[in-house]
Amino acid sequence: MFCTKCGAQIPDGSAHCTQCGADLTQSRQQLGVEPLQDVPAVQPGVPAAQSAAGGVTKRLIAKIALLVSLICFFFPFVTVSCTYGGEETRSTYSGFELMTKIGADDDELLESGEADADDYSVNVFLIAAFAGSALALVLLLAKIKGKVPGILSSVSAVSLLLFMATFKIYYHFDELEEYAKYVEVENQFGLVLCLICVIIAAILSFLDKEKKSDTTSG
Repeated sequence: MFCTKCGAQIPDGSAHCTQCGADLTQSRQQLGVEPLQDVPAVQPGVPAAQSAAGGVTKRLIAKIALLVSLICFFFPFVTVSCTYGGEETRSTYSGFELMTKIGADDDELLESGEADADDYSVNVFLIAAFAGSALALVLLLAKIKGKVPGILSSVSAVSLLLFMATFKIYYHFDELEEYAKYVEVENQFGLVLCLICVIIAAILSFLDKEKKSDTTSG
């Protein structure tokens, strides 16, 4: 601020001018200006509070991503088609069906008679993916600290990738030598969305953990 009498620059809120000694309180009252209030200093906890808010946001998005990934198991995961002798047969399975063997006795896909219901066993990779996502979501909802949710989400992502890579082998389509080349497997939106969600959840869980470590060390 500046002195209203001599114009010298003086500290804000000063009652008297340090240069000419003028009473600045009366001058401010005459001008209708209220005395300046002390500006609160920046609290050390403000950056930590902002960091905590960011952590909450990451955890919230991770929770939503994991919840969506679990819902995706009820959506179409794969479509298996077989074109042979001029005829095409298509069957679409959800992750839940492949995980629990519900609907796995559909043998219309391969009319050769060399494949039966026993060839369609429950898929352990999908079970691991579902269990990992469910456990990670429970830990996040329980506000359990640590990197375990990130690890479980990563396990789910790896399990889904293994499912995609081993589908034909797992269900013995490769053993049907005469018909294997006619069998095509198409990944559906449920599987793709599920994989994206668990990857997002894993990344955000690990980032949240790193942010907490930085705050604690500070």
